[in-house]
Amino acid sequence: HLPSLSAATLFVLCQFVLSKGELSMLLPGRQGMLLAGGAALLAAFSSHVMTRNWVHENVSREEQVEEVEQVFKRLQVVTACLLAFSHGSNDVSNAIGPFAAIWAMRNGVLAAGPISTPVWVLILGGLGISMGLASFGKPVMDTVGKKITLLVPTKGFCVELATASTVLVASELGLPVSTTHTLVGCIVAIGLGTGDRKAVNGRVLGNIALSWGVTLPVSAVLTVLCYTLLRPLLLVPVP
Repeated sequence: HLPSLSAATLFVLCQFVLSKGELSMLLPGRQGMLLAGGAALLAAFSSHVMTRNWVHENVSREEQVEEVEQVFKRLQVVTACLLAFSHGSNDVSNAIGPFAAIWAMRNGVLAAGPISTPVWVLILGGLGISMGLASFGKPVMDTVGKKITLLVPTKGFCVELATASTVLVASELGLPVSTTHTLVGCIVAIGLGTGDRKAVNGRVLGNIALSWGVTLPVSAVLTVLCYTLLRPLLLVPVP
């Protein structure tokens, strides 16, 4: 099943990348699908070669499992890219959306319909998420990746693929969702899928759920506070 999984992952990634922006104009419809299909076939062939060279049948089952995990370590590079792409398509958009609307209003665009977002705003969002990841990302990665349940490359592959697919579909439908919420849900599901409830760390999961609940009122209070403090500085009176 490894070649099929590799092909499906790369096909989904290529389809979403090629269906957006200028690439969709350069490679419309069938051309983009053919290119994505070609990339998927290449991924399937490469995975088949990797499996044939790295997974040996004349070894013990434990050694075969370890060899398969080594293969999925490399495949996770593809699913990680797909997950990062989906994260930018939704979570970063959630943050950049209000800023883009404010910038459009500043330039006199008050229409309720779609607005044109400058490229520098998109670059600003990408830089912001990259700096945040580099500065404060490690504790979150440790919690999500190590403390909820035991993850191995095969499980990580499934979690990343399911999360990315869910978020990308939500982005296509215009639904703002959280990649972190989706990812945690997939991790819990993969942990419970082992048949052992104790495989999921309930204490860590409870702390995560509590943090989600706390952020809503705290962020609301901070927003009101910031607006109240900055309102006297506005040049244009606000009713």
